[in-house]
Amino acid sequence: MSRISRAVGGSKSTLYTYFQTKDELFAEFMTAEIARRVALTFSAPDAAGDVEATLRTLGRLYVEMFSDPTVIALYRTVVQARHRFPEIGRRFMEAGPRTAIELLSRYLSKAVEARALFIPDVGRAAQQFLALCQGYLVQDLLLGMAKVPSRREIEDRVDIALGAFFAIYPL
Repeated sequence: MSRISRAVGGSKSTLYTYFQTKDELFAEFMTAEIARRVALTFSAPDAAGDVEATLRTLGRLYVEMFSDPTVIALYRTVVQARHRFPEIGRRFMEAGPRTAIELLSRYLSKAVEARALFIPDVGRAAQQFLALCQGYLVQDLLLGMAKVPSRREIEDRVDIALGAFFAIYPL
């Protein structure tokens, strides 16, 4: 807490006014950082535009986001801290994966309304698309079995995900 207060130019007592523990401070930082990244990744795509191009862009941004070393470090820390601070896992899920699914579901709903796609369950379709984009990459990154993918590797991964997604939900 001393290092944090020095970095932000305040005092430890000021920090403890807002956060009773380091865990609470970390949870607030992690939630804000993950929420910011998810919001940037899924920021208001145009439902009237080209669905395939939009999903390609969203897929690429999504893989770039979860492949970022900071996101991987936060994810690892959340997994490690969940035993002594069980609330952190729920906060991570709400700020990150669940919000991503919700934002993508909104886009898919608009695409369905515009008759660009037929999807009976947009929430499930959003989960499937994101899962197809990530495959086992998240686990591989968390376990140090993979390096951050190149732009080309990300594009290939998303192209394969799109092929599978449109096989299930044709344009």
